[in-house]
Amino acid sequence: MTRRGKDSSDVVRFMALFSDLKSALSDQPDKLRSLENTDKKIIALCTQTELAGEVLRTAERRRRTLYASPVDPNFIAAWRDYEQRYARIVSSVSLWALLGELPLGEAYKELPPLTGR
Repeated sequence: MTRRGKDSSDVVRFMALFSDLKSALSDQPDKLRSLENTDKKIIALCTQTELAGEVLRTAERRRRTLYASPVDPNFIAAWRDYEQRYARIVSSVSLWALLGELPLGEAYKELPPLTGR
């Protein structure tokens, strides 16, 4: 998804959050199964990454022409990796957090807000 030859802010946001999440988990999404009840920063990062991904899914549904434009191959690779290995468990952690089952505390407030929300 590009806009005027430059990545959209939503793509940049997703890429940054997903990169941070992968780094925090040493690119091992299964670590979330043991961290989900304890690490508030990881929980907050999951929630923000899930929301950033949802912004992109919604944009794709609304404006398919954006996806006909040239797209950065790095984004395509990251998105496929996210969808295949991370999306399900990140969504679960995010849902539990949003439903109030897991405390977010100050860690959630430390992350910048999503654009367009």
